Amino acid sequence: MNTVEELERLRQENEQLREENLRLQQVIDTSEKRLGDFMRNLNHGIRTPLNASVGLTNLMLQNKLTDEEMLTYIKNIEQSGITVQRILNDLLDYSYLETEVITLEEEEYNIIELFAEIDGELRVRTGGKDIKEYIDLDPDLPSVLYGDKNRLKQIILSVVNNAVRFTLRGAIYFKVRVDIHDDSDRAVLFFSIRDTGLGFDEKTVEHLFDPFVGNEKAFPSSADGTGLELSIARRLVELMSGGIQAHSEKGVGTEIFFTIPQKVVDVTPVEPISTEDDEFHFIAPKAKVLIVDDNEMNLTVAKGHLAPLKMNVDVALNGREAVEMIEREKYDLVFMDHMMPEMDGVEAVRILRKKEDAYFKNLPIIALSANVLEKSKKIFKEEGMNDFLEKPVKPMDIVFATRRWLPKNLIEKTDKPTFEIRTENNLPKIKGIDSQEGVKYSGSKTRWLEMLGDFYHIIDLKSQKIEDDLASGDIASYTIEVHALKNTARLIGAMELSSEFFELEKLGDENAVAILKDKTPPVLRHFSDYKEVLKPYAFAKEEKKRNLVSNEEIVAALTEIRDAIDGFDLDGADAGMEKLNTYTVPEEYKERMKKLRALVADVAMEDVINETTALIKEFSR
Repeated sequence: MNTVEELERLRQENEQLREENLRLQQVIDTSEKRLGDFMRNLNHGIRTPLNASVGLTNLMLQNKLTDEEMLTYIKNIEQSGITVQRILNDLLDYSYLETEVITLEEEEYNIIELFAEIDGELRVRTGGKDIKEYIDLDPDLPSVLYGDKNRLKQIILSVVNNAVRFTLRGAIYFKVRVDIHDDSDRAVLFFSIRDTGLGFDEKTVEHLFDPFVGNEKAFPSSADGTGLELSIARRLVELMSGGIQAHSEKGVGTEIFFTIPQKVVDVTPVEPISTEDDEFHFIAPKAKVLIVDDNEMNLTVAKGHLAPLKMNVDVALNGREAVEMIEREKYDLVFMDHMMPEMDGVEAVRILRKKEDAYFKNLPIIALSANVLEKSKKIFKEEGMNDFLEKPVKPMDIVFATRRWLPKNLIEKTDKPTFEIRTENNLPKIKGIDSQEGVKYSGSKTRWLEMLGDFYHIIDLKSQKIEDDLASGDIASYTIEVHALKNTARLIGAMELSSEFFELEKLGDENAVAILKDKTPPVLRHFSDYKEVLKPYAFAKEEKKRNLVSNEEIVAALTEIRDAIDGFDLDGADAGMEKLNTYTVPEEYKERMKKLRALVADVAMEDVINETTALIKEFSR
């Protein structure tokens, strides 16, 4: 090759490098512009609600406000916090997807239950706007699928949020169709979410799913968000081997549609929910239901959640008692706790399913457990349980499960929903307690406040039981106790304490006795700290004027408690205890009455009978 040819080759290579550099620079410039736009949007997105929260807080501190004004300010502050939380969740999810940290956690799930949750979320998100929601589900949808239910829900809600964000008034249409492959366990779900909102031009639609597309044309300042939600939705759809597209017309609205393949577990079609015939519009006064749990706080909450359905509800305190009651009565539905003394829920179901009568084989039994491990769920299914609810059980979950499993002939439809999602306001601020979480799991502010008092009364009793179990080496009993407290603490909103009991439960399962002896004392000290902060709620009812009564009346109340417990009548025992709490008792008996209250709250049946019998004898002298 001569010098001229060599120079020409070098010139061409140089030209190619220059063009490549220009292309890379354009990519960098575009990325920097997108990142810059995104950062400006993020700055706006976070600063706006934070400024609102700070400004409203200052106004509340500096001015004397009416209750109505105070409530309005608090609601606005809460909404600002939710907005910031959503933005931070988007950032974390996007970061995890970029680094491929997120993996799918697949399991069997009931598709109609998923869409009931979507319906509830959609109603909450459109609550402050003049927007109607329409849900149209394919009547051939299989009842049970296998996949990552939570990620599918996240995708749908991301697209729904986008629709709500850009729709000031009008409607949002959520439609699902299914294509089940012949002679296959595979199905493809087709989703369409269409709004009558602002709509986008063609250029914006091309980049709607791109990350950092936060420019003002795509996301005007009147709409909140960072612009990451749809990017996250696309990445999750692709992770689930699906595809997503958008169609939009400026001033008309936007439609986003995507496909998700899933495995079919049960091809049986289910009755779809609709906005005209809501799953929560029903009562069942002829139904007979049994709740099985060894913890009275759990029983109280479960009965409270089911009370609006007007069913006949019985309770059992362990698996052995449940089997005996089911053999005597004809129940239509059973909610069965997992870990209980004497006989756990799995063993009870195993006994029932082995019986010859078809009633025992077909009786719907729903597992209640704070153990959400896949291994446990698999055991529940293999042993014959029909469904599973995670504890603490939320009102919507237990009402929906009731609607799903009760025989259809027992369902009576109503004009108004028996369950409604609502946010409680003016909740007290209590150290170590997440009030909103407590209300969410208790079902109402009133019931949550009662739970706080019940929790106070079991602290000493449970602490002593845990210490005794650990000292005697009865780790099985120890593990049952801390497992129950993990759930009970979460029930009132004591989230950190709940996590600590969870750690002890895991160590108990591993039989790590030496570590337990080291880890248990600080957790019990933390547990004991709640006595001080919960004391006002424990004795709120007792601050009312007490009645001077005779010993005979005290004996009558004690007898009422004893007989009720002996007959498994927990409501009757509570009523007797409430009556006793209004009586004035001699000073030397006050500590014993506190102990009795704790025993009743813990449903320690034998101890309650022994203590009431002893007190009856002493007051009868």
